[in-house]
Amino acid sequence: TVALGDSKPYLQISLQHYDKLEKLHSTWWKKGYARQTEGEDVSEQSHFRCCLWNLLARYEGLKGHGYQAALPGEVFDVLFQELQVSGECFASPLNARYCHFCSAFPDVDCFFGAHGSFFSFTPTSGSYEANPPFVPELMLDAIEHMEDLLQKATGPLSFSVIIPNWKHVTAWKRLQKSKWRRHGVV
Repeated sequence: TVALGDSKPYLQISLQHYDKLEKLHSTWWKKGYARQTEGEDVSEQSHFRCCLWNLLARYEGLKGHGYQAALPGEVFDVLFQELQVSGECFASPLNARYCHFCSAFPDVDCFFGAHGSFFSFTPTSGSYEANPPFVPELMLDAIEHMEDLLQKATGPLSFSVIIPNWKHVTAWKRLQKSKWRRHGVV
C-alpha cells in the first residue's frame, strides 16, 4: 500500500490503484487538461500527489459502499467485445475500467480523465455501460436522461444498463417498458 501523509489524517491506497491513477493523471497532464492550477508553476508529481489526496479524501468521506454493484472485469470485456462499449456513465477514477467515464465529482475526478457528471454528458453516438448507484430516484433520472439522449442521437447510440431487479421501483418498470429496450434479463 501507499500512504499519503506522515500524520493523521492519512490515506492509504493499494499500489495497483496508485499506479493506475498515476497513469491516468499523467495522460491528462500531458494533454494539458490537468494543469488547472491558478497560476502556480507546479511539477507533475506534486500536482498528482495533491490531486490524489483530494480524490481519496472525497471518496473516503463518502463512505458509500453498497450503493452500486461493481461488475467483474470479464463483464466489461464482453461488453467491449460484443457491443463495442467504450465508456462508463457512472464510475470513478478508482473503479473505471475504460478510459472514458463520467463521475460524481468532476471537480476532483477531472484530473484523472473523468468527463463530468453523466447528467451533463450528451453523446450523440457510441456504446456505453450504465450502472447507476442503486438509489431509485437516481436510477429513474438516469433512464430518463438515456431515453432523451437516444431520442436526439445522430448516430448509433446504446446503453447497457445494470440495475437491480426491483420490480416495485419506477426505474425498473420504466426500463422494462422503454421503446428503446432491445435485450434484458427480466
